[in-house]
Order: sequence, then structure tokens, then C-alpha cells
Amino acid sequence: MLTGMAQIKALRELKGIIKSKASLGGIGLIKALKRQNELRFDLGMNDAPTYSTDNPFAQYANDDPEVKQNAEDWENRKPLTQERLAAMNAMAQRMGYATYIEARHASLGTFQAEKGNGNRRAEIGGKFINNDGNSAKDASTDFELALYENGEIEDYLYTNDLNQALERGNDWLADGETERITELSQILADLQAGRQDPMGLDFAHIATLVDDDRDAANEIRAYLDTHWLSEVA
Repeated sequence: MLTGMAQIKALRELKGIIKSKASLGGIGLIKALKRQNELRFDLGMNDAPTYSTDNPFAQYANDDPEVKQNAEDWENRKPLTQERLAAMNAMAQRMGYATYIEARHASLGTFQAEKGNGNRRAEIGGKFINNDGNSAKDASTDFELALYENGEIEDYLYTNDLNQALERGNDWLADGETERITELSQILADLQAGRQDPMGLDFAHIATLVDDDRDAANEIRAYLDTHWLSEVA
């Protein structure tokens, strides 16, 4: 640990680096962070936890709370075993998801689950530390949840908690169902109140909502038969 004038000089340099980081980017920022770590170590200020040598987040874990959390999450990752995969498949299936990787293939370090509702779909992919892909080894989390609507990705979630991913996926699917039912009910209400001209209805869009609220769809059809088609005829 530095003392005396060397300590004062190092503290001044460290203060200057901290002040200048906001204006740096790219290689300059990387060099500054590296020098900051060196100074903190020399000054006895580097009290960061000890991480594995192959932890990709370890070098800058003491510089940013998010990077530190990533480093800790990475340390907590475990290889996928047959027992773990069997338990995860069972959990996903209980919550209505289809699973695609049998427990006997756990050595691949991969998990897959999927569930759909109407025009929404939730896909959960798990890549564990024993997966051969470099991206899996460098990630801080095991699971990626992708949420789709009409075939387009709307949101992501990265987590080490499978239950969190499953619940978030189910919430997304349920919200989509509620929105579709509400939309059909609103169309019906607007027709009945005279706020919606039948000529302006988007029948192609309405057709995509029928399976989610057949009662409202049937009422719309009955309304049109009674109040519009008969008049047109």
C-alpha cells in the first residue's frame, strides 16, 4: 500500500481519472478504468470480491454496480444436469409451456420452452455454463425470455430465475388476451351506440380476434345482420 507523497500523488491521479471518465469513450475509457483499478489496488481501496479468473465481468466489477451484479450472477451459474433439466421441464409444463429438450440431453446445456395465445407467443431459451457456445459462457444469466406479438419481438427478459421468466411470459400472454377481448367488446359497444359506422369496420382485423371472444364476435355478427345487412339489402 502506498504511503506519504506517493499516496497523495496516486489519490490526485485517481481523482482526475474519476472526473474525466464521463468524457471518455472506447479505448480511452478502457485504459482509464484499467488505471483506476491499478490505483485503487495500490491505495488499498479495491475491496471488490474475488472472482474466478475466467469471469468476463471481473475486471470492471468494482467500477459499476451493474457490472458488479453481472459478475456475481456469472459466479452463481451452474452446469445443467439431468435432474435440473427434468425439474425445469416439469415446472414449465405445469405452467402451460411446451418443452423441447429431454432431460437425458442435459449435457448440451440447453433448455427450451414455448407458449402461445392468439397472436402472442412467449419463448424461453436457456443456455448454461456447460453449453459449448462462447456467448453462453460469457453471459451473466442462464435464461432469455423473448415476447412476440404478430411475429415481431416486443420485449426481452434476461434472468437466472426460470420461475420469473415463466410468470412474465404468462402475464404477457394474459395481457394480450385481455386487450383483444376488450377491443372486440369496445367495437360492439361503439356499434350499438352509433359511434362506429359499419362501413368503416376492419373485418380482416376483427377476424383475428374471434377466437379470443366468440360471444362478442357473435353479438357483432348479429348486430350487423339485424341493423345493417338488412338495410343494405
